[in-house]
Amino acid sequence: MVSRDFIHHNTDRDTKAPQTISDRDRRIPEKKFHRVSHFNPTGIALSAFSTGTNSAPISIASGDFKNDCLMDIVVAKPGADNIALFLGSGEGTFAIQVKIPTGATSTSLSAAIGDLNNDNLLDIAVANSDVDNIGILFGYGNGTFASQITYSIEERSYPNFICVHDLNDDFRLDIIAPAKSRDYIAIYFSIGNRFFGNQLAYYTGYQSASSIVVVGDLNNDHILDIIVGNSNANYLSLYRGHGNGVFYGFIAFPLNGTGATSFVAITDLDNDARLEIIVADSGGDFIAVLL
Repeated sequence: MVSRDFIHHNTDRDTKAPQTISDRDRRIPEKKFHRVSHFNPTGIALSAFSTGTNSAPISIASGDFKNDCLMDIVVAKPGADNIALFLGSGEGTFAIQVKIPTGATSTSLSAAIGDLNNDNLLDIAVANSDVDNIGILFGYGNGTFASQITYSIEERSYPNFICVHDLNDDFRLDIIAPAKSRDYIAIYFSIGNRFFGNQLAYYTGYQSASSIVVVGDLNNDHILDIIVGNSNANYLSLYRGHGNGVFYGFIAFPLNGTGATSFVAITDLDNDARLEIIVADSGGDFIAVLL
């Protein structure tokens, strides 16, 4: 362990779960309209909402940012110097995007949602890849946000994912982001009052190019563990939680694939009250299930 000096939802209340499209190949002129509906033989209405020309939307999260019991959508889009917020109407429709600045050449690749300062209002955390930092946008509860606060990771670390969890049972959300080009994940523990402590770095393996982080209790000890998917190594990096925000050095969990992990998810697939790991291998064109 190395210490460093920096610190799905039903949007229309229907019984059918709508599909919200994020498609970097779809180009919808933002000035003309912001919604396109398509016929679907399954009976589910497909709607598209513009994120701007060449914005390249890549990551989606949803939450209620106005405290009106209606779900809103946040989109990270590396082709723009902002993230998009679509405020929901409750009928499966959304207002045209609100652009929330993330900084010049920020290249935001991932967004996560949570109450990061315990004021019962949702906030947004963003991985800004090309400026090597994570950004925090504290919400006011009315669909607007304070200016972005940033925490540096390391030069040329290129963080490409972000997630938030309470890792040390202090009832405050902490932030995790992989430093893809530096072979570690960066953890920032909340210290209250909108501040986060010094960065803690956990090694993920030589030239592993970590690309995704998921958190869950893998061994049923009621303590959270961390799983890291690596896009340039044929293994997962697993960190067993100690229960106080400390994690053991990683265990390399071998994968019989190409070493191009693109996504990882955890869930109980066989109803045995234990979490299984699902891995997408983009190089081998398959998924793997680890029971």
